[in-house]
Amino acid sequence: MNLPESKFRPVIFFMGGATFKTELPKYVIDTSLTGYITEIEEVLLQPEEVTAANDALTALVSRTNERVAKRELVAGIERRRSPAV
Repeated sequence: MNLPESKFRPVIFFMGGATFKTELPKYVIDTSLTGYITEIEEVLLQPEEVTAANDALTALVSRTNERVAKRELVAGIERRRSPAV
C-alpha cells in the first residue's frame, strides 16, 4: 500500500526531561504525547485506509520475521558444517 506524504504528519517526541536551548518547532514535543495526538482534529485516513495500512504492516512484519528465521536457520546449518577450530 502506498500512501501519499500528505497523509502523514511529522512528530518528534523527547521524553526524560530533556533541556532545550531554543524554542521547539511545532512538530517537536517534550510533554504529553497523548495530549498532542488527541488535539489533532484533522482526519487524514478513512477507516478503510487504516485497515489497509494495518494489513500491509502486518504482512511486512510477517515477511520480515520469515526472512530473519531463514537467515538464522542457514547460519546455524553453516556453523554445524564448519569444522571446529
